[in-house]
Amino acid sequence: MLREALTHWLTPCPAPLRRLGYLHDLIAVEARSRRCRAAWLPHLEATRAQVRAAVAAAPGRDLCVVVGAGLLLDVPLADLAAAFRRVVLVDICWLRASRRQAARFPNVTLVSRDVTGVAAACLGATAIPPVPAADIPHAAEADLLLSLNCLSQLPLNPRHALESLDEATPEALDVFCRAIVAAHVLALAQAPGLALLVTDVAAERVLVRDGQALGEDLLFGHPPPQGGDSWWWDLAPAPEEDRRWHLRHRMVAGRVGAGAVTSER
Repeated sequence: MLREALTHWLTPCPAPLRRLGYLHDLIAVEARSRRCRAAWLPHLEATRAQVRAAVAAAPGRDLCVVVGAGLLLDVPLADLAAAFRRVVLVDICWLRASRRQAARFPNVTLVSRDVTGVAAACLGATAIPPVPAADIPHAAEADLLLSLNCLSQLPLNPRHALESLDEATPEALDVFCRAIVAAHVLALAQAPGLALLVTDVAAERVLVRDGQALGEDLLFGHPPPQGGDSWWWDLAPAPEEDRRWHLRHRMVAGRVGAGAVTSER
């Protein structure tokens, strides 16, 4: 806990993002990744394999944009830096380890961006704000656009900031979250280059006692990507989250093509 507290104190991060919980969440994921290293390895390797296959299929070699780059655990950064003239890594905030890793490659740039375009509007909001088009930097220029393990997370902090509003019923918040998901997928579908989406679509809490599974939709009712590859991510084996269950997420990876997605916004 001391390590996490020091990281939170020493990491530069704009105050609104701290208030929304983004830095706290990033530090918590880093800590869990250390505790669950062996359980996470097959998922991380599967994601990297999807990225490498997409690199081989990309129509050009000028620019690769990675959304949700975060801790760089699932990003084969050396491969991307070798394959493209420019690599842009996008996330809402960065820890020092990621900055150091990116600095090893002169053609890699970090961009801090809220790709939902709505998080700041949720702080102190008096009503649920409209969801704008996704704000993915350089999406229109990218030969390869990657969205890695972030789609289901995009609505969570904005949703939490709105939960105290009178109008924020669970149904209204689900509509808001679904619109954020839809906007992101639509932006990928409209990108002129090759776009790869890797996302969790469902969670299961598998009871240790008898193996029964309790499921949850992670995309707030938005249709999951069709086709592509799928696997399970053992996110929190017991007793990481609770001694009574293992938490696992069903992952889907696929290339998103223009016209394959309709917006629900």
